Amino acid sequence: MYSAKRRFRLFRSSAFANTPPVIGNATLGVDYTITTSGNRTFYNFLATGKTMTLTVIQSVTCELLCVGGGGAGGNGSQAGGSGAGGGGGGVVSNSTVLSAGTYTVVIGSGGTAGGVGTSGGAGSNTVAFGLTAYGGGGGAANPSPGSVVGGNGGCGGGAAHWNFNGTVSGGTGVAGQGFRGGNATGNGTGGYGAGGGGAGSAGSDTSNCLGGSGALYSINGIYYGGGGGGAFQGGAGTGGVGGGGAGVYGAGGGKTAGSGTANRGGGGGGVNYNEFGTSTAGNGGSGIVIFSYTS
Repeated sequence: MYSAKRRFRLFRSSAFANTPPVIGNATLGVDYTITTSGNRTFYNFLATGKTMTLTVIQSVTCELLCVGGGGAGGNGSQAGGSGAGGGGGGVVSNSTVLSAGTYTVVIGSGGTAGGVGTSGGAGSNTVAFGLTAYGGGGGAANPSPGSVVGGNGGCGGGAAHWNFNGTVSGGTGVAGQGFRGGNATGNGTGGYGAGGGGAGSAGSDTSNCLGGSGALYSINGIYYGGGGGGAFQGGAGTGGVGGGGAGVYGAGGGKTAGSGTANRGGGGGGVNYNEFGTSTAGNGGSGIVIFSYTS
């Protein structure tokens, strides 16, 4: 397992000299926000689907946080098990030195949930300041009896089975960014979907289908990258702290699993027993980039 300390890379250099950066191709209050805490100023990049820029006038010592988009939950058919999406992987560079120049910022979008019997889509990568936070893997779903592995990503998606005897593996996470999705074990009857992996812990392998927890980052004291909850024949699991969406048992139709929280990189919840095709799995939450300096 990877401790929080292993997700931080430390560098040291000069102060920012109170010169604010210049933001390009982004609208304040829509695509990004500026907040303060004590003598720290935070630029929070939120928008997906565009390339934003940040220009620093001179060398700056800053803190950075990049979180990838969360994976979507799986949509299980009939009694088929449904896994849940993994949370987005978090990458932090603490007290990093940026040279004067212009840097691009691209926020990863969350994965999209599919139709009945379809595994969830993977989240997109977040790329900024030479760092890449990988998007979470999608949660598995069974269109027919058998087993389906979880998707790989920054954090892995949960596995799923339907009338399967044995163990099927959750998706893998990226070392230093996130953990694997939960494994699904069956005895030949029923369906089960494991929880998605989080940036702080693996998705649950047990019958509670819990999503893995996100990781707590010191830049602002917030959890990011929670795994989505899985679903099984008769119940569902909650999402992990850090924006993971809850799974849902879809019997009777019209049920909706929780989506991952936007700009937290949470994984979407899975849905099980979608007998009428009217229940939906959760989408993944988008990622975020935070740039912080002493003002």
